[in-house]
Amino acid sequence: MEWDTNFEMPNDTVDRDTLDAAAGDKLDRFYADLANGLHALAQPLTILQSTVGASSTPGCTTDRQQHYRDVSLQQVERACNIYWGLQNLVVANQAAADRTSYDLSHVLAPLLEDQQAVLTASGIELSVSPSFGGKVMHGDASRTLQAIQESFKIAASRSSPGDVIELKSAISDGRVELSIANSRLYGKVLNSLDRLNMAVAETNIRSQQGDYSYSDDPFRVVICLPIQCAGSL
Repeated sequence: MEWDTNFEMPNDTVDRDTLDAAAGDKLDRFYADLANGLHALAQPLTILQSTVGASSTPGCTTDRQQHYRDVSLQQVERACNIYWGLQNLVVANQAAADRTSYDLSHVLAPLLEDQQAVLTASGIELSVSPSFGGKVMHGDASRTLQAIQESFKIAASRSSPGDVIELKSAISDGRVELSIANSRLYGKVLNSLDRLNMAVAETNIRSQQGDYSYSDDPFRVVICLPIQCAGSL
């Protein structure tokens, strides 16, 4: 019996190689995002170390002590925000996303109401011009909500009174596309905390087989997620 040595590797071997490469890229991205988050956390901790030491020096006036306390409170809040961002990043990378059906309008309604109030208080206008009615999505509602919330948070941090943050939607190839944008140019890139929040948002969307892209200046985020097929409802 002769063996045929002219054969091709089965397709599943190629697929495994592709999957392994993708998994490696995902892990590399996670480590890079984690390193950025830890770098961001070092900043408020360093300032806290300085202010605590300065406030206890002999001859420090009451006014200066109050100043140091105010700065310390700000940095504690920043450190807490970074800590929660790191925790959310780890969870988004380790836990699998849900694969359920949900109404996008029901998920977004309370978020948009809250954002409207927060942005208005800061002198920023929120312009919403999508049509979400009847858009049944297939994925993880809580991760989608968190990703949109983080994107709004970054947009607000890069906006000033008088700016307009726009939320728009479009439908293409069985997917809904959401964009959150501020068209004003600021000439600056994202800081460490913004990049951490962006990483959390992107991981939450990509874990659902969605797409997430952004530009720094002018700021714009685009989120694409699959719509639930009518036949599978």
